[in-house]
Amino acid sequence: MKKSNVLTRCATVRFWSRTVGSAILGLTLAAVSTGAQQIKWGLTVTNINNPIPPIIVTNGDGSISITAGGGDTYGAPDSFTYAYQQVTGDFDIAVQVVNVTATDPLGQDSPKGSLMVRTTLDGTSYDYQINALPLAPSGRNGQIESIGRLDLSIDTDDLPGKALNYGGDTTDYGYCTYPDVWLRMKRQGDKLMSFFATTNITDYPGGASPMSTNGWQLLTTIPAGTNFPKTLYVGLSTVAHNSNIADTTHTVTSTYANYGPTGTPHSTASSGGTPVPANEAPGPFPNTHVLAANISGSVSSDGMGYPPNIVQSSQGTAQPIIWNTGDGFGGVTRDIIASITSQSPDGFCFARYQAGAFDFMLSPRDPVAALQNLGPYSNPLRERFGTGDVTVPASQAWVPSPTHGFVFATVNKTGQVWNDQSPFFYAAAYVQLDGVATGEGYDMIGGHFRGGQFYTRTTKLVTGALPNPASQGPTSGSLQRCAIPISLAWFPYDQGWIGGYFDDSHNFDLSNPGRPYWKHGDGWALQSGTALKGAAAKGGQTWYNSPTNLLTWVYDNNFGTYDGLATLSLPGVNSLTDGMLLTVGNDENNGIRGPQANNAALPDGSGWYVAVRDIETSKADPTVYAMTGGSDAGSSFSFLYIPWNADNLVAGYIRGTNAAVIHGAGNFTVQRLSTGRYALTIPGKTAASGALLLQNSGYLAVQPTGYTNVVDTSYLSYEYGGTNTPANAFIIQALSVVPDGGEGVVTPRDADFNFVWVDFQNPLAPPGTVPPVLSITRSGNNVVVSWTNGPGFVLQKTSSLSPVSWTNLGTQNPQTIPMTAGPQFYRVVSP
Repeated sequence: MKKSNVLTRCATVRFWSRTVGSAILGLTLAAVSTGAQQIKWGLTVTNINNPIPPIIVTNGDGSISITAGGGDTYGAPDSFTYAYQQVTGDFDIAVQVVNVTATDPLGQDSPKGSLMVRTTLDGTSYDYQINALPLAPSGRNGQIESIGRLDLSIDTDDLPGKALNYGGDTTDYGYCTYPDVWLRMKRQGDKLMSFFATTNITDYPGGASPMSTNGWQLLTTIPAGTNFPKTLYVGLSTVAHNSNIADTTHTVTSTYANYGPTGTPHSTASSGGTPVPANEAPGPFPNTHVLAANISGSVSSDGMGYPPNIVQSSQGTAQPIIWNTGDGFGGVTRDIIASITSQSPDGFCFARYQAGAFDFMLSPRDPVAALQNLGPYSNPLRERFGTGDVTVPASQAWVPSPTHGFVFATVNKTGQVWNDQSPFFYAAAYVQLDGVATGEGYDMIGGHFRGGQFYTRTTKLVTGALPNPASQGPTSGSLQRCAIPISLAWFPYDQGWIGGYFDDSHNFDLSNPGRPYWKHGDGWALQSGTALKGAAAKGGQTWYNSPTNLLTWVYDNNFGTYDGLATLSLPGVNSLTDGMLLTVGNDENNGIRGPQANNAALPDGSGWYVAVRDIETSKADPTVYAMTGGSDAGSSFSFLYIPWNADNLVAGYIRGTNAAVIHGAGNFTVQRLSTGRYALTIPGKTAASGALLLQNSGYLAVQPTGYTNVVDTSYLSYEYGGTNTPANAFIIQALSVVPDGGEGVVTPRDADFNFVWVDFQNPLAPPGTVPPVLSITRSGNNVVVSWTNGPGFVLQKTSSLSPVSWTNLGTQNPQTIPMTAGPQFYRVVSP
C-alpha cells in the first residue's frame, strides 16, 4: 500500500511509505504444518510424502545439516524434506550449500540440496527449484540444475535455460565446487529466476554469459502467472532420490549455511575471480530510475584523426579520416570526437567508441573521471580504448544487460556534413545486441569484468557520391557508418517496465517455423518481470517462457516464409488509448545500413503491428521486411511499453499532417512548421535538461496497391535550438527515402509519431512508483490544491489528525476549495 503526502494549509509535510512482502525488506514467516519443527533462520521443517523423520544438526560453524530420506521431486507426488517459510511479494533469497552426501551416491544418482519455491505443501504442488548435486561416484558429478512443475498435467520437467544440458537447465559436470556453492532464487514482479555462484568460472556458451566467480550466473527464468500466487513457500529442499519412496535405508545429508536475503549490491564486482578494490568498482547499481544522455559524435574540422589505444598526448601525426574504406577499428578511418554533452547525474560513459558505435556503460564510479577519455584532441587524456581495463575510469561502470533493462536511441541532429570526403547525409540509429561489444565493464548479473552486449549504431540513409575514388560506397557491402549526435536512454526492469527482446522470425526451430522466442533463446530472462503478466501459458510447459502469448510473426505470402512483420499484444492493454510502444531493431546482420523497427496500433486496439525492415533493401518496397539471411538485417527487435499514466510523463502521440495531439501527458506544445518538420516546446526544458526519444508510430499515408495497413517507413531525428526557428524548441524532422534507381533520395514527409521526454532530474517512471507531491496556494477565499504525477490518485481531507477521518474529494487535479475557519489537512492516496 502506498500512502501519499499529508499537508497542512501552511506547509508541505511529505510522508510516503511502502509495504512490500519482500525478502529484501523482511520475510514473512509462517508455520502451517501441525507438529512441524522450527529450526535455524526461522524455517519450519516438515516431511512431504517421506517416511523417514528428518535429522537436523547445527554444526559448530553455524551451518546446519539436514538428513532426509524418501523419493524425488521430479515426478509426482514429491517425496522430500522441506525447511520452509512463507513469503509474500518480491523476494531474493540465497543459500550456501556446503556439501551433499548420500549413503549410496552411485545408486541414488541425483540426491539434492536445493532452494525450492512451492505454492502449497501438497506433494503435487506447482514448484520451481535449483539443485546442487553430489560429486562422483554419482553420475551427476557436481552438476547444478533448475527444474519445475509449471503444468500439473505434464508434471515436473526440464526448463529452458542458458546452461549446457537438457534444454539449458543443467550445467556441465564440476560446477559444484563444495563448499563454495551458492544457490539463489528471486521473484521480481511476474518473473521467477534461479541463479548460482561457484568457483567454476567456465563461461557457457562461450562469451555469451557472465562467468560465475564470486558473482551470480543466471540459470533459468519462469513467469509466475496465475500458478504462483503472491504468497509462496520458499526454503530448503533436501532430496534422497530413492526409486522407492518407502526406502528407509538410503538417505542424503545436505549441509547449508548463510541462508537468507541475498546481499547487496546485486552483483559483486570482480575481475579474474577476485573482488576488485573499491577504487575500481562501478557506481550504484542502475536499477532504480531511467537514465538518459545526449552524446555528441563528430569529425574534426580538418578531417584528420588518430588510431585508438594511444593516449592523445602520445599520438603521432594525424591522418585523413575517410569513411567506409574498410579500415578497421585499429586504424584512423573510424576515428571520432565524442563527448557526453548532458546526462542523468549517475548516467553513462564509454571506453570504446568509433564511427557510429558507442560501447556504452552505466553508472560509473567516478562520473567525472569516467569522461576523461572523451573530448577534443586538445585533451591529453583522450583515448579510444580497444577494450578497457579495470583501472580505466570509463570501465569502472556497469555493462548494461538485456536481462535488466531496455535501451533506446534517437538521432539528435537533423542532417550533417563533415570534412571526411563524404557529402551531406541524414542518419538513423539502432541498438545492436550481439554480445560482442569489446568495451569492458562489470556485468549486471555476475559482476564479472567482461565485454559488453550492447552498442549503438548510426547509419547513413543515403551515402551519396564519394569524391575520393579510394572510398568504398554502398555496393562494397561495408556498413555505412556515420558520426552524428544521438540521445540514449536506459529503462531498468526493476522499476516495473514492460519490455523484452524478441528473436528473429527465423528462429532455427524447423518444427515450429515462425514461433516467437526471446532473443538468444528462451529462459534467458531477456524480458521484464511484468512482460508476461496476465498471459496464460499455451502449448505445454516447454512453451512457458516463450512470448507466444505476446508476439505473432506474420507469414509473408509473397516470399512464402516469415520475415520481420509481427503483431504484438499486451494483455489488458488497448493500444489505441492506453499507452505507446517503443521498438528498436537489434541485429544489423549482414545489412549495410542496419534495421529499422517502426510500429502502429492495430485498428481494433488489440495490439500493434511491428515492422522490422532492412534500411537498404526496403527502400523500393515498404512491404519487404527484414529476412535475417543473406545481405539483410535481422528481424530481431526489442520493445518497451509506456502507459499514458506513467509518473512524471511528458509525452505525446502526434498526427503528422497537422501536429494534432492524439494523446498526450504533461505540459508541452507542438506545431507543424512544414512538411515533415515540427517544433516541440516543453516549458523550461532545453537539451541540457533531458533527452528526447522519437518513435515512428503510424501507417503509410499512401498504401501500396492491395494493402491497407502497411506501417510507415519514415525516419525521425531532432535537434534543439541553434539556428532553428523557434530557437527554444526541439525541431523534429520526419524523412523518407524515395527510390530513384540508385540509393534513393531523402525527402521530408509527414509522419505520425510518439515522443517521450526523459528528464535528467525527474525522469518518467511506471505508474504509482513516484510519490506525488502536493502544493497548496491561496486564491482569494479559496485554496487551490494540486499534485504531481497526474491521474490515478484521490484527494482527501480531514479537519483533525487525532482522531482522523478522511473524506474523499475525488480525482480532479487541481481542485479549488473554500477556506474554513478551522484547520484542514489534505493528502492524495492511491485508489
